[in-house]
Amino acid sequence: GNAGRDTFAYTSLAEAGDRILDLNREDLIDLRGIFRASEFRGRTDLDRFSEFVELKQVGATVEVRIDRDGSGSSTNFTTLATIQNATLR
Repeated sequence: GNAGRDTFAYTSLAEAGDRILDLNREDLIDLRGIFRASEFRGRTDLDRFSEFVELKQVGATVEVRIDRDGSGSSTNFTTLATIQNATLR
């Protein structure tokens, strides 16, 4: 992304591995494409985020991790994107 509002849209876990260098408050990480998969259906958007997304601080980065099998068991997380120079609050 650059200055202004950016959207980082993901449609598949096959897109994993991105490094986001300049995420700001206006930007959006769009996971709707991933959550259209059958293993994530039948839940509200908030439930999907709560059950299947993990934000993990790793040094000076934040990893956006997705429970890849949709089981909610937290055992199969995949790092979708790494946000550089970020801190969870």
